[in-house]
Amino acid sequence: MRRFLCIGFCSALTVAAQVYVSPNGSDSNPGTRARPVASLEHARDLARALNQNSSGDISVYLAGGTYRLTRPLALEPRDSGHNSHSVIWSAVEGETPVISGAVRITGWRLLDAARNLWAAAAPGTFRNTRQLYVNGIRAHRTSGRPPVTLTQTASGYVAGSPEMAKWRNASDIEFVYTGGNAVWSEPSVG
Repeated sequence: MRRFLCIGFCSALTVAAQVYVSPNGSDSNPGTRARPVASLEHARDLARALNQNSSGDISVYLAGGTYRLTRPLALEPRDSGHNSHSVIWSAVEGETPVISGAVRITGWRLLDAARNLWAAAAPGTFRNTRQLYVNGIRAHRTSGRPPVTLTQTASGYVAGSPEMAKWRNASDIEFVYTGGNAVWSEPSVG
């Protein structure tokens, strides 16, 4: 009998803790399967609180749907678990969560049908981006070759004529150098 109780007691110490998240949840919920929290930040904070006295792994389960981020989700060493236990973030089985910091751009207008060039005003909160998706498919940003010869110097590049100095919004221009001997390298300036 005593041996049986010890085994039962020992296995109870390693029971995993669980936190559930759903875009349809509420951050006033406790984070259970029946009452999930809504935000990844709140799920992280619940996992942190559980992690302080954890004697087993902590699983954070994300239900299907889109989790919109307005800033990066900051995870620190304390979010990794301790005492040889882990904090594991995963999808609820059979569901597909999407974590997105995307900004929807509307009001597109066709500038040049022959070249398939489109334009839209970006919202004021929009920041520099190097990724653009149209209907879920990654699109190529407008690009082209410089209209002048560029010569590399120790501190950058020098244009062979003043033509580029006439460009509007010079601070918005990004220079991407795709030549050279470096494999898997595409330095950018701007």
